Parts: sequence; structure tokens; C-alpha cells
Amino acid sequence: MVLSRLIVVIVFFCMNLESDPEPEQDPDPNPDPDPDPDPDPESESEQEEEENPESESEHEEEENPLGSKVFSDIAQKRILVELAAWLIDPPLGFRLQLVDLDKRWTIEVHGAPGTLYANEIFQLQVDFPANYPFEAPQVMFLPQVPLNPFIYSDGHIDLATDWLPTMTVSSLCTSILDILSSCTVKASHEDDDNHLESCRSPEKKEMLVPR
Repeated sequence: MVLSRLIVVIVFFCMNLESDPEPEQDPDPNPDPDPDPDPDPESESEQEEEENPESESEHEEEENPLGSKVFSDIAQKRILVELAAWLIDPPLGFRLQLVDLDKRWTIEVHGAPGTLYANEIFQLQVDFPANYPFEAPQVMFLPQVPLNPFIYSDGHIDLATDWLPTMTVSSLCTSILDILSSCTVKASHEDDDNHLESCRSPEKKEMLVPR
């Protein structure tokens, strides 16, 4: 019953994400009978500087001091739809631990029985980009990272597939579990050292999974 109500709330929220239209402004009851047709642009800029001494960038930082991402309506709706689908039919071997709705998910991964990772539990962190699903989410293992030839020691995952907007977090999880289940020898990624070195570079770009 609780799950059903949660799904209804999510779907209802998806349908009402569009921002409310701006209310119409009433006309000025006392318009200026003799407006200045040619205002002095220099005096206007000086007046604005006096009224707003802070720069535009400082003003933006004040409104958004943490630099949080602004998600599009498409991204928010898509993530909520995926969340509802997950609650109805979660992928085998995974459990959703923590949801920050349109920003970050934390997922518990259970090693499949009969594999090298049987009875082992790991954690995945999924960070959604602001223009999801047109950009891939960043998915990585949190410590303790499983020892696997396709997983770097810092938790990033080497998936040999390109991200498509039709893919989902659930389908990514299935691919990651396949990597664990098909492993025959626990070993480090053969390019782990170079990967870690590139991550230390100041010109490093975030690794998105899958690549």
C-alpha cells in the first residue's frame, strides 16, 4: 500500500513539473504623463550601479551559493519515471538505498550466487547530469571497490558501450552485474595506473559511465 501511494505521488509530480505561468501584471494605474523620451544611458548605468553595487556574478552566487545544478523539466520527469519503474520492478541483485531524487542515487549491489562475488555487497553511486538522459550519468563504486578487470580502483567502471538516451539506470545496473558475474579471476584493471594518473591531472574530465 505504501509503495503504491509513493508511485502515485511520483507520477503526479511528473505531470505537474511545468512551471506555473507568470501572472499577468496589472497596468500601472498612474502612468507617468510625461516620460523622458531620451533618457541618458550614462546616468541610467550610474543609477543602477548605485542601487546594485554587487556584480552580476556575485548576485548569482548569492542565489546559488553551492553551485547546484539546474535540472531541466525533461531530466526531472525522466528520473522520476525511472524511480517509479524501479520501485515496481527493481533489477535483480540491486536495492535502492538512498535517493536524492533528481541528483544522486545510492544503490546496493549484491554479488550473484555461484560467482566470485557471491555473498559480497557493494555500493554504487549514480550522479545525474542536468540534461539527463541526453548525457550519461556518472556511475561509480564506492569503497570497498570490487577487484575486477573492468573496474578501476577508484570505483569508475569500464563499460564497452556508448550511452544512449533510451538507456536507464536499471539497464546500467544489469550491465554492471554482468561484469561481476562473468569475472573468472579477481584482478585489477590493466590500465589502472594510467587511469589514476589521468585523474590527478588538472585537465582531467569527469568519467561518465558508460564511455
